[in-house]
Amino acid sequence: MSSLYSNLFFNQPISILDSTASSLSSASLFLYGGATVQGNSNLFTTNISGITTITNSTESINDTTGSLVVYGGVGIGKNLNVGGNTVITGALTAGSFAVQELIASNITASNIIVNTKVSSASFYAPLATISNIVATATSTGSIDATGMTVATILATSS
Repeated sequence: MSSLYSNLFFNQPISILDSTASSLSSASLFLYGGATVQGNSNLFTTNISGITTITNSTESINDTTGSLVVYGGVGIGKNLNVGGNTVITGALTAGSFAVQELIASNITASNIIVNTKVSSASFYAPLATISNIVATATSTGSIDATGMTVATILATSS
């Protein structure tokens, strides 16, 4: 008996007129195997339930280049881990912010709080306007206040 399944080859566009909504068990086009697309594809609303990996390694030099370019906003429900440098051309708003090295041309901060013990440190912010600096455990360090406007500095040591 011959198999019911065989390869199909089409030399023209295929239109599927059925409008069945997509779910994990049914759709207008349901593939039980993988799919390969060699040309461009347009997807309008896509839900992906598995892990998605993009293997293209194009370097990003601005917001319109790279392996993945998103023209709208991005909502991320859990952690974001970045292996390379991060460049933010707009504002950064953070409820909590931990950093090993910060290079910035303009920082506006209403409160800077250092809660861990810093044995020797310096804080340099030329021409900065800072409302509060709170250091709870600094043994030695310096604040270079040249050109700074500082409302409150509270330093307690242990």
